[in-house]
Amino acid sequence: MSAMRNKRGFRMIQFTQWLALAVMLTAVTSCGKSFTDSRDGKVYKTIKIGDRVWMAENLNFDAGEGSYCFNDDSLNCEKHGRLYTWDAAVKAAPAGWHVPSKEEWETLISSFGGIDSIAYSQMIQGGGSGFNALPGIGSRDQSGNYLDVGKGAYFWSSTEDGDKDAWFCVVSKIRQKVHVVSRNKKDAFPVRCLKD
Repeated sequence: MSAMRNKRGFRMIQFTQWLALAVMLTAVTSCGKSFTDSRDGKVYKTIKIGDRVWMAENLNFDAGEGSYCFNDDSLNCEKHGRLYTWDAAVKAAPAGWHVPSKEEWETLISSFGGIDSIAYSQMIQGGGSGFNALPGIGSRDQSGNYLDVGKGAYFWSSTEDGDKDAWFCVVSKIRQKVHVVSRNKKDAFPVRCLKD
């Protein structure tokens, strides 16, 4: 009898989680607009999730020192956007946009039901949200090594974690989940901007 109750309770939790996700997805809409960065003329797709407008592509602004194309190949910038150290990232956002805080990333993840696997399925390229996180770009460590190709998508937050580290969002292809962790600010990751 208790096994039946547990099964019913589990199904009810599952149904509630999926219902919350369905409600949230009705609030996901393409803005029907693109954003043009006046600094270099690059055009970015946008997506509205809840009441916030996100870039649906990685930032590709050459911020000079601290911004890189994966493997130093400009074709990778065109395809996946640039990699930024934390210092370069927080300065690279165009006017009217910003690098999301740790809290803003956590709010986005929670808006997908707060469940790692559901958030993953919604945030990846081709997922239901239109966020289109690309797993292919990888990262660059502070020694200049390019890493993590195909393992997931990583995005800086603007929130520091002590003097040397900062928080970033991981959309992990290997674990098929989304979470927020911290790494050294001198490592380089992509950036997704959030409208002010």
